[in-house]
Amino acid sequence: MEDETGHDEIDILEYLGQDSWDAWTTNHYGILAKNKGSHGVPTKNYEAWSQAFHVYEVEWSPTHISWYIDGKKVFTSTQGQELDSMHHRPMFPILETQVGDGWVGDVDYSKRLTKQDSNYLIDWIRVYQTEDAPITRFDNLDTPNESTPYHIRPIVKTDGLTFVSHGEQQYENKNNFFYGGQPRYENSRLYVKEGSENQSLIYKVNGVKDVHLTTYYQTLSDVSQYNSRAWANEGASIRSTVVQKDSLDFKIETSLNGKDWTPYQSLRVVDNFVDAYPAYARTTFDAYDLPSGTKYVKVIFPNYKGAMYTLRNGSVQSVKHTDIQLAKVTFLTDNIIDKSDLEALKNKVEALEKDSYISGMEKLEQVLKQAKNVLSLSTATQEDIDDVTKQLEEALGQLIEKKVFMLIDKKVTVTTAKTEKTDDLSFVVKDATEELEKQFDKQVDIYDMYFVSNKTKEKVSFEQEAHVSVMKKDDRKVEQVYFLNGDKKEPIPFTVTDKEILFTVKHFSHYAVVYNEGKTKKPFAIKSEITKSNTVSMSSSLLKNKVSEERKLPKTNEEKSYVGVLIGSLLLGLGCFVFKVKDNRI
Repeated sequence: MEDETGHDEIDILEYLGQDSWDAWTTNHYGILAKNKGSHGVPTKNYEAWSQAFHVYEVEWSPTHISWYIDGKKVFTSTQGQELDSMHHRPMFPILETQVGDGWVGDVDYSKRLTKQDSNYLIDWIRVYQTEDAPITRFDNLDTPNESTPYHIRPIVKTDGLTFVSHGEQQYENKNNFFYGGQPRYENSRLYVKEGSENQSLIYKVNGVKDVHLTTYYQTLSDVSQYNSRAWANEGASIRSTVVQKDSLDFKIETSLNGKDWTPYQSLRVVDNFVDAYPAYARTTFDAYDLPSGTKYVKVIFPNYKGAMYTLRNGSVQSVKHTDIQLAKVTFLTDNIIDKSDLEALKNKVEALEKDSYISGMEKLEQVLKQAKNVLSLSTATQEDIDDVTKQLEEALGQLIEKKVFMLIDKKVTVTTAKTEKTDDLSFVVKDATEELEKQFDKQVDIYDMYFVSNKTKEKVSFEQEAHVSVMKKDDRKVEQVYFLNGDKKEPIPFTVTDKEILFTVKHFSHYAVVYNEGKTKKPFAIKSEITKSNTVSMSSSLLKNKVSEERKLPKTNEEKSYVGVLIGSLLLGLGCFVFKVKDNRI
């Protein structure tokens, strides 16, 4: 396994072809060319280890590292702790075959000393941890995906950040962003867009203990000197000559609620061995022992504008937006499942009054059922909890309250849900033309109803379910209500009270109320009038009186009594819909 900083390495097994009776187990620690060290031993076997399958195992704890072969402990190391080495840094496993060079020795070009066409066979690999051990989670900053038990994504990413993977320019080329004895190239990074400032990422991390930032800084273009301890040309980071060194440092802030933030004051900076230009210099920022109860972590990018650094030749350079890049964010978290946010949200949803909303409640109840199921599962992961919490929050935000928008003409009242669009509307009712009246051989009242914008005074389309109430003039019996679509007449359900004719529409145009009587009476005239909206609220006592009054009202025409019963039932709901305005703000 190799450390995320590129210094440390835990060799579970090292096996040399020219020494097939020794299985090496080694702990490497420290920084290349600074304080690099190692501690390891070979374990001998009476026959070559390659003659059979064996189980090679390492147990890694905060205080020691132990190696096992075929279940038997063969070595334990505690060295490197004083260097903040393998005991506190994330590691990743690698499987590697080194053909030659270095400790292995030169390649057998003669093909006489090394068996040719050898197989490297691995039966299985397993990674596990104890139930109470902390969990490492990381964000590679690559293509956005959902969070998993080991991957995590930011819940907030500011707009002034640019993703880069690989390209021809020096600041794009992944070959300039690497680390480790067996190089891993960083092909997913973020930098600040030119001209942008105050950029950050925010993560929600339950039980977070530590944070590690893997970052890269531009190197001085005129520094390159061979370092024999590293077997490589060494360079220098722009951080080494910037006027205010900490001005280019990343910052971390923590929060208990995602709103109130506290700067983390004890950030440790680890500078790795710096390969010479055009390579970027790798710097790790470590935040250990975050405040208890921390749930949110903000990673703040440095503001590069105005920062200056000096080359070895004395020339002063301006820091560019591409000179500082973030490659990975790693968290160490307690292995706990936090259900508190979901529990609180569930209780909030359950306390809602369903009848106070005109839409979104069905979807919300579906997600609520899913949330209850997840909460009841002993096997639910933190990702399961976070995912259904997010779904429940989104469904809650899509609820539309029954705020009423009412438009009143002398003869017609329209009631519908109040929205942003309705705030700009006025209601118009006009007399119908004689041409429309000629379509009927019975008495008829025709209503030309539409909306105009209060701002432009122009007619506007309005397609939203609304409830229409037309005043009755006398005791004439209503036969049918029609929507007039050109020369077509479409019957629509209606109901009749002592004083009103009630029906529901989804768009506004010409509507006709036809009576049983022949044309012996002239339909009453409708005065054209523009009316503005009113938002209506009634007390619960008035509402009860209204509903009680509706229950005593007569039914519609007998031959369509089944429609009347249905619509009458709906109108009882309409009474609540129109008049019971309850502002349950969330």
